[in-house]
Amino acid sequence: QSVADTYAQLNAAIDIIADDMLITAKNQNETVVAEHVKKAYIKLLEIEGKWRWSAIQKIEGPDAHYMWTFGNSFTFVFTVFTTVGYGTIFPWTDTGRLLVIIYSCFFYPFSLVIIRDLGQLTLTGMTRVYGKMLIKIRELRGKKTSESESIILPWRITVTISFAFIAVCGVLMKWYDGYIGPEEESYNHFAAFYFSFLSYTMIGLGDIMPTNSPWSPFVAIIVMAGLPLMRVITKMTYLRMETAYFGMSALLE
Repeated sequence: QSVADTYAQLNAAIDIIADDMLITAKNQNETVVAEHVKKAYIKLLEIEGKWRWSAIQKIEGPDAHYMWTFGNSFTFVFTVFTTVGYGTIFPWTDTGRLLVIIYSCFFYPFSLVIIRDLGQLTLTGMTRVYGKMLIKIRELRGKKTSESESIILPWRITVTISFAFIAVCGVLMKWYDGYIGPEEESYNHFAAFYFSFLSYTMIGLGDIMPTNSPWSPFVAIIVMAGLPLMRVITKMTYLRMETAYFGMSALLE
């Protein structure tokens, strides 16, 4: 449906442009006609959603600049470091691609170590807070907790915290994108939540990006803050799935 709607808009625009060109070509010189062709091309880019970061926009747009600013480069390195890899910003030359390979070989293993350790610290802290609250609740109910009891953080709590974090990140990204944006509207709330979820889970499809700040360091920092929490979710889910698989295998045997 989306393709059909865009296709219909393009055809309608092309008909209008063709009529305008017939009139303009008869009454104006080559320079004026060329300017009309450029405006028509820009209009078609806008309908397709490809005007922003096009060659004309980078050079002639109101906030014109090239893709590779320092902030954009920071975000790109972040996507390689964390393997999110949106695919919306990438090197254009073989030299740049070679540097990405070299960088990934050295720093991707390093990122795994960092995220693992931060995730373990996060899990330990969350488990301690949960354990203290659980002991207090038991004391209020007149129950005692054995010193030998192992308290494990329930997966329901980690999932709830994760979705809350994703929702908050989505709201922050939408607010930030709208705050720094020019005249363009920021993406809607669901798109912000969707982008936040894909970033948090390191899927990073790149099909939806912030409208006005697609490669902002602010977005990279927010997403990076959630990776240790994602490590907690992964570990708790893995442990439960492993236990379930072993139990199923034992039952079958």
